[in-house]
Amino acid sequence: MPFKNGKSKSMPPLEELRSVLEYDQETGVFVWKKRGYGRTVGKVAGSKDIAGYLRIAINGERFKSHRLAWFYVHGFDPGDLVIDHIDGDPSNNRIHNLRLATNAQNGMNSKVNSNSKTGEKNVCWDNEQQKWLVQVCGLDGKRYKERFRIFEQACERSFELRKLVHGEYARHN
Repeated sequence: MPFKNGKSKSMPPLEELRSVLEYDQETGVFVWKKRGYGRTVGKVAGSKDIAGYLRIAINGERFKSHRLAWFYVHGFDPGDLVIDHIDGDPSNNRIHNLRLATNAQNGMNSKVNSNSKTGEKNVCWDNEQQKWLVQVCGLDGKRYKERFRIFEQACERSFELRKLVHGEYARHN
């Protein structure tokens, strides 16, 4: 299948998707409606990838389930936009947990980096200044930087800046 703008895989035709799969908006689960290679009618469709996203193969092409859910319900291909999991759980494909986002917005909704030494999002130690550094980047590319002597103050300011700059996409620890 072709890719749009070199990024997003095109969705299968909507009629085909709806003819082979049933989607429950309340549970976020797809089940097979038609038998096929490795498919049983009524069986939950898809499997988790290494990152925890559910993927479903249709005609030999693998699609992320959250993108299929968006397409199934809203009837349009999200193209190069990201489908963001509001709660951060890549396997929660309930339609009320999915929203369109840019890559930047999706990043704002990410969890604290697993290799963070502080365990706090947007807070690190600045060796040169010998202070806690808070860095938050806005959608406009503007970078907010502030330094604090007290770790708890840095964490509090980080929280405030994320709320201010990231809005509905802000994710806190």
